[in-house]
Amino acid sequence: MEVMLICSNCHKENQEDSKFCQECGCALEVQSNIVKIGKPTGVSKFTPLSREERFRRAKLAALKALKNAETAESAPAGVVFVGKKIL
Repeated sequence: MEVMLICSNCHKENQEDSKFCQECGCALEVQSNIVKIGKPTGVSKFTPLSREERFRRAKLAALKALKNAETAESAPAGVVFVGKKIL
């Protein structure tokens, strides 16, 4: 894993063993609050949802919103519920 240092002046990433920033030339000082950033490994725990699952969730959210709109006795001023006729 490649470790990079970030310049406190211009925020450019620099190699860990650099003494000066490659972008602005400022001295790279070791500080106690430096965060080392490594390159991503390419492995992600995130799994995208299938098209069917996205559609199912959107449909459930729309039905829930419609049910909430229908059961609301009165809406605050300026609120318009889609699908409701306003007189």
